[in-house]
Amino acid sequence: MRVLAVSHAAILSINRPFWTELARRGHRVCLIVPTRWRNDYGSRPLQPEPLADSAGGLLSLQPCRAAMPGSTALQCYTPAAVARLAAWRPDIIFIDEEPWSLATLQWTALAAALRRPVALRTEENRRRTFPWPFSLLHKTVLTRAAGIAAVSEMGAQVLRDHGYGGVTAVLPHAVDTQLFCPALPDQRPGGALPRIGFVGRIVPPKGIETLLDAAALLTERSGRSAAIFALYGAGAPAYLEGLRDRQRHLGLGNDTVVWHGPVAHHDVPQAMQSLDLLVVPTVSHRGYKEQFGRVVIEALACKVPVLTSDNGELPVLVARTGGGFVTPEGQPRALAEQITAALADRSALAARAEAGYQYVLRHYTYGTLAQEAEGFLRRLVGDAAATTQE
Repeated sequence: MRVLAVSHAAILSINRPFWTELARRGHRVCLIVPTRWRNDYGSRPLQPEPLADSAGGLLSLQPCRAAMPGSTALQCYTPAAVARLAAWRPDIIFIDEEPWSLATLQWTALAAALRRPVALRTEENRRRTFPWPFSLLHKTVLTRAAGIAAVSEMGAQVLRDHGYGGVTAVLPHAVDTQLFCPALPDQRPGGALPRIGFVGRIVPPKGIETLLDAAALLTERSGRSAAIFALYGAGAPAYLEGLRDRQRHLGLGNDTVVWHGPVAHHDVPQAMQSLDLLVVPTVSHRGYKEQFGRVVIEALACKVPVLTSDNGELPVLVARTGGGFVTPEGQPRALAEQITAALADRSALAARAEAGYQYVLRHYTYGTLAQEAEGFLRRLVGDAAATTQE
């Protein structure tokens, strides 16, 4: 197949392994990315990183100028770029953007003009009403898309609730198991105190307040530091200062709560490997729901067990992998009690880590994802060909 793919996330090489694996399966993939993208945590816009692996020449990168770079909803490509790429004559256009974005409508219109099927991949897992004109964009795209893949079954159900009647599939996130892998025996966590960690964006929905409150309860209960809480991630300066104020108010010293700041993607596995337990305490801030929980499968790929809240897709992922525990969101006491219980039985904790690790190797690699996507796209291309012949 000739797949014309559109993904603003693929401006970074860390978000390209799926496309590389799809190309390795013998498909020619032309990957369209914007020439720049505004970064929430950086002063300079992101620019396309060089293509490190072209899958034997089957994968090509096409940076194109786009208006409103950085806005998922309003980003759209210049007409000249769209017209130029129309000559590539794809068998299918695969859009890795949300169905309510201008870019999605734009490339969906191109697919209609070329009489080619269009497929989408969405992370949306909330049934919500969109304001005009995004409600019209959403409705138009759902009407025209031959198939839509959601990253979770919850997302697929949302599509059906919106009245989508086309082909649906679940194409979850995946993890690079060459990069995210278990630590060697001599690299495993050591020291007198267990290391409890958080890795991700430090923003209100991630529930850091709950984690700090739980840390205080554990310290209060034992009369001393019960664990080291290591936090890796970037956040807005004012919000981070508020969290540090909370830490001081709770009487948590810097030897108990350690702020490591942002970590480069290639250093995240090392951070995870240093942990005894990864905590994902997400809360429903302003209606937020965890869409998948990629950090969960990354931790499990490192053979690190997880403890998550019951927000969004997190409890489904933990239950499916068997790699950890779930507590009610926003409840520090329940979180503290579960941390205590998990650390009390190290053999059971290791068994959960092993179960999650094996499940990830079977179901959440990029090779597995590419194989599933190939079947999904072939079906859409075949259906379109059959319709044309009729």
